[in-house]
Amino acid sequence: MTNSSPAMRRRSAIALCRDYGISPAEIAPLFGQGEQQFRRAEDPDSLRGPQFDGAWCDELGCPAADKGPNQPNVFPDMKSSEGAFPYFSDHGRCDLAQNRYLRAHFAHWNAAGSGGMLDRERLYVWAWDTRPFPEFPSNRKLWADGGNWTTGHWLNGRLSGVALDELLSAILSDFGVPNVDTSEVDGFVSGYVIDEPTSARAVLEPILALFGVDAFEDGGRLIFRSSARLGGEAQLIDEFVEQEEPGPVKWRLDEPTDQPSRVEIAYRDPMLDFQGAVAFAERLDGKGTENLAIAGMIDEGQAVSLAEERLQARRAARRSLVCELPWKQAALKPGDKIRVAGISSTSDFVVTSIEDGATRRVAARAMPRHVRYPVRAALPAATGGGVPMRGRPHFELIDLPMWPGIEKAADQFRSATFAKPWSGVSAFVSPEASGFEARAKLADQAIMGELTSPLESSGKSGRLLNSQILEVQLYYGELRSTSLSQMLNGANTALLATADGVGRCFNF
Repeated sequence: MTNSSPAMRRRSAIALCRDYGISPAEIAPLFGQGEQQFRRAEDPDSLRGPQFDGAWCDELGCPAADKGPNQPNVFPDMKSSEGAFPYFSDHGRCDLAQNRYLRAHFAHWNAAGSGGMLDRERLYVWAWDTRPFPEFPSNRKLWADGGNWTTGHWLNGRLSGVALDELLSAILSDFGVPNVDTSEVDGFVSGYVIDEPTSARAVLEPILALFGVDAFEDGGRLIFRSSARLGGEAQLIDEFVEQEEPGPVKWRLDEPTDQPSRVEIAYRDPMLDFQGAVAFAERLDGKGTENLAIAGMIDEGQAVSLAEERLQARRAARRSLVCELPWKQAALKPGDKIRVAGISSTSDFVVTSIEDGATRRVAARAMPRHVRYPVRAALPAATGGGVPMRGRPHFELIDLPMWPGIEKAADQFRSATFAKPWSGVSAFVSPEASGFEARAKLADQAIMGELTSPLESSGKSGRLLNSQILEVQLYYGELRSTSLSQMLNGANTALLATADGVGRCFNF
């Protein structure tokens, strides 16, 4: 407000001192002769204008936790009485949440219509730690707060990462692919390497499969969208064009044995000096293993979460359908979510392809239920600052007998491998000393050891030897006892390598 009299200016100064705890001596030089202006926070419009500089943003940050933007001011530290996770968070790590929060703020304040309320050169992000990464947070023997880095506000180790929508745009731009929309893609990697001449499809396929991203064309644009983004109500399909074949809808349900019981993901872990590693998810049903490899840098927890989601998507994709629709469904396009009328199942389907002719032939697959698997893996074991020494793994090549179910002779070959520390091993094969090709990825190390006392041979097979005692010194792992029924069913199977190179299988 404008004060024209000294008495009014004096009363305003006293009120200002009382409200803000300022000494009258500090504010006295501001009240000279002539007209003065005083502004209060209750009238924010009076604080704006060309005569004022933009405000400084001292701390702009968000925890790298699930739903971090819901409550960006909290710090997930369970050892502190003030530590907390954001509202509705599953307490898992999510670098994408922090990335999207900062991108949204910078896009808003740098926009032309932001009004200049904030000084764009004075947006300070919280927090960049002067402790070098990855020594912090790996060396938790020196810094006890290293465990908080996983879901904390730190930018160290994350600022060099890239969101999946930006990664796909950059890859397609490098290959000269125009008219691309990746705005509905979710995901985050710490880095990605394309180390050889290849095609855009070969680069994108493992990324899309691993992160559950669908690609389709619409109006001359190539659109990418995460499966989790298919929200809202599914379009009800209740009118079909019935062909000569019986029934308007052809359903397909694959056998459970056609689905993998295990999904393995090969990746590079930035917290293990970018060494190769393997994560997996498995179920009791199914058969075989699906192997996926990504030339990206992700941590162990994210790799396990992606493997679980991939296994869930494969289970849902067992159900698919093909139907003929009239042209009243002209607006239907690949990537849309639909629901078929007249079926008891509540599953929704996503359109995968459309063939146009006299009718619209639509193919769709069932969508998995969106179940998020929190990224909660702990950091690697605390180090004392030294560089871990990794030597050549110890391995044994084993030529087993033809087990039931083995169809090819090469399937009986096995490899038992041990290494300390263990970070996964890849097996390469070749009939000569060059031209090796990848054959398998070993996610788990074998339980191996040596006999500490001689084991006498009974010369009999298929017999229970109650008088025999097996004493071994293990390199890794531990043994466990089992029941007689489980043992006769194949549990606790071991291979004993003799001095003459012949192996003996036994159960204990």
